[in-house]
Amino acid sequence: MSDISEFERRISAALDQIARNVDVLSARPAEADGDSSEDLGAERAALEQALSDEKLANQQLEERLKALRLKLDKKDAEAELAHADLKAALAEMDGALRAMRESCEQLRASNTELREAHEAGISDGTAVNKGLAAELAALKADRQAEAAEAVAIAAALEPLVARAVQPAEEDQGEAPADEEASDA
Repeated sequence: MSDISEFERRISAALDQIARNVDVLSARPAEADGDSSEDLGAERAALEQALSDEKLANQQLEERLKALRLKLDKKDAEAELAHADLKAALAEMDGALRAMRESCEQLRASNTELREAHEAGISDGTAVNKGLAAELAALKADRQAEAAEAVAIAAALEPLVARAVQPAEEDQGEAPADEEASDA
């Protein structure tokens, strides 16, 4: 973007200088310089040609700027989409981690209850069942958290992989043209 700003500044400066020169030439009488009207006409024609050339260059730069802005808008949209995907994956992972924390809390409580029952010498089948159910819930929550983490990692890596693959595909598209040139 800084290159385009520099081009715009240079073109504006050139157009201003040309406009000043045209104003000076049109305000200056032909006799004052001793130039013939033919010389002034040729100089004016050259300045007008330079002005039209600068206008054409300005139009080309404006078209290039439009193309770059469209490309930037496309990249911004892709980034926003990737950000939304990553945000959704992180929200899912957060939910899975919250469920895992709750399961672990239940497991700790169940283990404390089993430990106390064991110290008291009481064999409580209900406490054992609760402990096993809590452990199973904790394992399920752990697996869900791992799956959510994998989705979040995949969402974060997807834009990076796409950027890495894109130049490789462009290189492959150019390779046959190079091979054809070497065959000829």
